[in-house]
Amino acid sequence: MVRRGVSLVEVSLASVLVALLALPFLQMLSTGAESTARAGENQVAALIAARVMDRVAGVGYAALVRGAGKEHPANLSRTGEPQDSADRTRGTALVDGVGYAGVYRIEAPREGLVRVTLIITWHKAGTAGAHQAGSLEVSRLVADPAAGSDMHPTFAEEAR
Repeated sequence: MVRRGVSLVEVSLASVLVALLALPFLQMLSTGAESTARAGENQVAALIAARVMDRVAGVGYAALVRGAGKEHPANLSRTGEPQDSADRTRGTALVDGVGYAGVYRIEAPREGLVRVTLIITWHKAGTAGAHQAGSLEVSRLVADPAAGSDMHPTFAEEAR
C-alpha cells in the first residue's frame, strides 16, 4: 500500500516553519517603514529650522544683541506650505499629522558676535506613547557688520 498525500502533521509543521522564517522579514519591513517616517520628520524639521533661522537672522545684528540672554518662542505657523494647517495662536506648524514647535536662544559669546540656537521639537498628533517625539537643535553665528575691519587680514584684502 502506497500513500500519496501529505498528512495533517506535515502540513502543520511546514506552516509553522514558513511563519517562523517570514517573521524576521516582516519585522524588517516594519522597521524600514518607521525609519522612513522618522527621516521624513527630520527633513521637515530641518526645513522649518532653516526658514526660522533665516527670519531670525534677517532682523539684523543690533536687534539680536538686544534679545541676547533670553529664550524666545519661534512662530512656526507661517513656515509650512499653504496646504499645511497650523495653530496660529500657539505658533506651531502641523505637517502630515506631525506637530512642530520651537524656541530659540540668543547668546553673545563675544563682542561683535551673537549665536542663535534654535530647538525644533515635534510629536505625532493624536498618538500617546505610540510615537516617539523628536527634536532638532541648530545654531547660527551672526557677526556685527560694522566689525568688518576686524576681519582676518586675508579676508580684509579680498573685501577691498
